[in-house]
Amino acid sequence: MPSEKALRFGRADARTAGIVWGSLERWFGQRLVRTLKTRGEIYVSSNRWAEIYLVPPVQVELVELLAASTGLHPYSAGLFLGYLERGGYKPSLPLAHLVARYAERGLVTVSEKAASLFLYGRDLFSGSITGYRGPLERGSLVVVLNPRGEALGYGVVVAAPHEWSPGSVVAVKNVRDLGWYLRRGG
Repeated sequence: MPSEKALRFGRADARTAGIVWGSLERWFGQRLVRTLKTRGEIYVSSNRWAEIYLVPPVQVELVELLAASTGLHPYSAGLFLGYLERGGYKPSLPLAHLVARYAERGLVTVSEKAASLFLYGRDLFSGSITGYRGPLERGSLVVVLNPRGEALGYGVVVAAPHEWSPGSVVAVKNVRDLGWYLRRGG
């Protein structure tokens, strides 16, 4: 049986941190990035994958102490920010809640009915979008919000607002939503 690469949990290198911060700033603005940077440091849990975490200062001390005294690394600590895949950063669903609160752009609000459908993996039609914080361009990653401002998941803009006509155009393609946890089997 081939030996598995040992789990490593440590500070992100400058390249990885740059990919994460740069992606978040491009999608959602500087305010979100500034807020996250005040809350901790980026760490990476890696083996055959690379998961990204925002580790608060008090946990940073514990992680470093554990590694130094035992040589062991935790699997995770802090807030799960997402993962790296093919050199790109994919944000996590837990991060969407902070995006909803601090983003300067990249937010789409939908009707209650559309929110329910989105949680079942459905795409959003232009007529169901009740507001957005933009500008929104084709290919932009957005966080989808219900009428109460609660984050439901991520989508990609497939039709810019100037292309929307009430109810007839798919405007945002569902990428991942909170219902995904249930649909994948727990």
